[in-house]
Amino acid sequence: MPFEVKVVRITNSLTIQPLINSHARSIAVVGIDPKKTTLPFYKVSLQNLSGQNVMALGVEVLVNGEKRGISMRQGMEGRPLIAPGAVYELIASGKTDALLTSEGYRPYSHPIQAIVITAAMFEDNSFEGDAKTAALFRAAMIGRKIQVARLLPLMQTGADPTELDVSAEANRLKTQVSSLSIEVETSFVDRLLEDFPTLGADVKERLKKGIEAGLRNVKNDLLGSLQKFVNPRSQSLDAQAFQTWLRVNKERYEKWLSRL
Repeated sequence: MPFEVKVVRITNSLTIQPLINSHARSIAVVGIDPKKTTLPFYKVSLQNLSGQNVMALGVEVLVNGEKRGISMRQGMEGRPLIAPGAVYELIASGKTDALLTSEGYRPYSHPIQAIVITAAMFEDNSFEGDAKTAALFRAAMIGRKIQVARLLPLMQTGADPTELDVSAEANRLKTQVSSLSIEVETSFVDRLLEDFPTLGADVKERLKKGIEAGLRNVKNDLLGSLQKFVNPRSQSLDAQAFQTWLRVNKERYEKWLSRL
């Protein structure tokens, strides 16, 4: 069915100021700065008042009290997100709907919005705020730890770089990584639930999927890195370059595992 598309000018979103709320007592809101964009975006400054590293934050966006967006902000590869006393700048987007007008549909930014810090997860596995959010973060961490530990032996190679069949070795690694399971045993979920006694069995499937997401993401991370290395060199893979790639990534994953 044919339809018409046209460019229209809409009002800047700077006049909309969401409420900011933190359910984690150690995370203080120290400022909010609307970004100069047509659709609503905000830079929210959050300070870690605790004496330990914050590893992750749960974030929700509410419209008229209704949950419209959810995300988990966390450090890369097990690194802390916010050091003690430091300020973290959270970039959050407001929510818009398509509003039908006489000139067609236009984006509509709701005037009553809220950005909520639902939970803060710390380096010692303690948390403040919502227990389910904290449990889901721990689930992802468990999956990453399992998969990183599986990947490290696959990157070991004792071959002489001058004699290495690079294409065969790269294909071998790709096949072995691709075959890694992303299924998780129920026992991992049961042990995780023991650390969150206030949660019921109804969250068990979500935690299972959270662990499996961690398994999948680590696996895809290495496959993507390998593809990025191999594709430009598909006709002339260099043994020394591949050995360097293996060493660099092995060190990267060892450091990642040490932080999990």
